[in-house]
Amino acid sequence: MHRTRTTLGWCAGALGLLSALAGCQGSSESPSADGPLGTSEDALTNPNAASRAPAIRRWTLADELIIAPIWVGDEDKGTLYTPLFRGALPGIEELVYAPRSGDCRRPKATVRVDWDKAADTVRFIIKGHDMDAGPSVQRTDGVDYWDNPFHPNPKDFTNGAYRLWILQASTTRLEKLWYSGADLSLAATEFTAPSQPPGTIELQLPSFLITGTKQMGHESGDFVHEFTNSYAHFTNEGGLFSGDWVTFGPLDLCQAAPFQPAISQFRPIASPWQPPETAQSWRNYLRAGLAFDLHAEEKADPNVLDGNLPYVYSGVSVLSNHPGMQGGVPNGWHMVLMGAILNVQPPLEPVQGGNGLGCTAYVNEPRVSAPRYCELLPPPGP
Repeated sequence: MHRTRTTLGWCAGALGLLSALAGCQGSSESPSADGPLGTSEDALTNPNAASRAPAIRRWTLADELIIAPIWVGDEDKGTLYTPLFRGALPGIEELVYAPRSGDCRRPKATVRVDWDKAADTVRFIIKGHDMDAGPSVQRTDGVDYWDNPFHPNPKDFTNGAYRLWILQASTTRLEKLWYSGADLSLAATEFTAPSQPPGTIELQLPSFLITGTKQMGHESGDFVHEFTNSYAHFTNEGGLFSGDWVTFGPLDLCQAAPFQPAISQFRPIASPWQPPETAQSWRNYLRAGLAFDLHAEEKADPNVLDGNLPYVYSGVSVLSNHPGMQGGVPNGWHMVLMGAILNVQPPLEPVQGGNGLGCTAYVNEPRVSAPRYCELLPPPGP
């Protein structure tokens, strides 16, 4: 009973703190093969002009110069044009990728989204420039990789590809997690079991919705990827799945300090892919604080799961941003997720090691283990 009370105290605290986040607001081809689609000279060189002109399916000076998100229109019909920068918004425990050259000054990506509710369309154009073709990752157990049965992404991969993740940066549902009453380990979630297993403790934590594109950038580090989706039912590219729910919490409830997630074990917990009939509208993505995270991952078989990976996402962030936050995240800066969860300052801090020459990969805000608080806390009073 003592352990149940203390751990459930942490549950309530984490729920309230994580909820603070709720206030935050195709085809692939070589870009050389395509020219502008009815654009003016200004749209080639000026980001503001580009955001108001028809999209251009190749890398331009405007893509080079854009430094912050540009929004046009409203939630029924509009445009978002945004840069992605290394380390801007990686998830907790994600590896932040460094290019093979060790020079982080050049790799960049942009995302252009045009939506029209009346036409039921959301059109994406993702461009990558000066990125590694066929990215590879080699990690070390216990240093920058830790096994996780609730997100079994691989430790290593070679000659991979990229995939853009489209995020609702606010938590929009409570996910049920069930912990063993015997050893307090995470036994199941509402997505892995049909109902609460006997003898378990239920914990509910806020969860984020993410969905993704198909892969890109396997053969060239300069790429353009385009697809059109439904406004009313925004699925992953191809429509096989709606998306994936991700939360962060302890795999061992004993390593959870009551009301203090910052000193607790705090690990990614990802659902399996969800069916397309559960897809939400694009309006929900706009209202929940739209964000992007471009990942490197192992090359998928396009004939298996329509080119999606069974564990969903790799946890290797290359370039990202949070255009739902006013001004986005500037190049060389990082949005502190635990700071957002705890509602403390500063909201931004410099990217670890910087985005210049000699940059190296690092793990973002890992909280893989913690003391076994359930064995350290005094028993509750009478």
